[in-house]
Amino acid sequence: TGELEEIEADDLILALGQDTDTGFLKGVGGVEVKEDGTVVVSPQMMTGAPGVFAGGDMVPSERTVTIAVGHGKKAARNIDAWLRGETYVKPRHTQPNGGMAARSNTGETTVPRIADFEKLHLWFYTEAMKRPQGHLEMLQRRTTFDEVLKGLSPSEASYEAKRCLSCGNCFECDGCYGACPEDAIVKLGPGLRYQYNYDLCTGCAICFEQCPCHAIELLPEEDFR
Repeated sequence: TGELEEIEADDLILALGQDTDTGFLKGVGGVEVKEDGTVVVSPQMMTGAPGVFAGGDMVPSERTVTIAVGHGKKAARNIDAWLRGETYVKPRHTQPNGGMAARSNTGETTVPRIADFEKLHLWFYTEAMKRPQGHLEMLQRRTTFDEVLKGLSPSEASYEAKRCLSCGNCFECDGCYGACPEDAIVKLGPGLRYQYNYDLCTGCAICFEQCPCHAIELLPEEDFR
């Protein structure tokens, strides 16, 4: 604005974009440093020196917190694989090929199709209104740097998480397991969901109709074959 103002402060936090100092890496064999000071890395986030990984502001990329966090997650997976003498390969998800369960008989993890509002059986859930978060009064907002929203307590956050409809994703409610009249559904254990015994299944579709989040796909027999 062209106007200057002096104010008193107890703490001063420097929040300016800065370059990284990568000069100390120039003597490391295999590490390639570009003219702008960034370090060249492979798709696995590893530099030219085996076992030396880099990310965030140090590599050619967008310099944002989000990108840096993503680099950290990606590098961690590749570092773990490198220490094991392996190469990290991103898990491949397969689309449902006619089976009814979110986990096929072969154990492959499948990606459920998108479940829109019409496919959700909301009768399965009790009515639970969203809990409002506490907030500071307007006067406090103007005179302090305190957080405006007070957030949720651990118990409140847990309650809110349980309100999720898990659209299209099996959350192991055991509804299909309990509804099947032929005992064709086998529980695989916590986190492993279910397996279908097609020798016992008669195609009655009871499991499909009662599933609250449309995690089960049912196709005509000719399409399944």
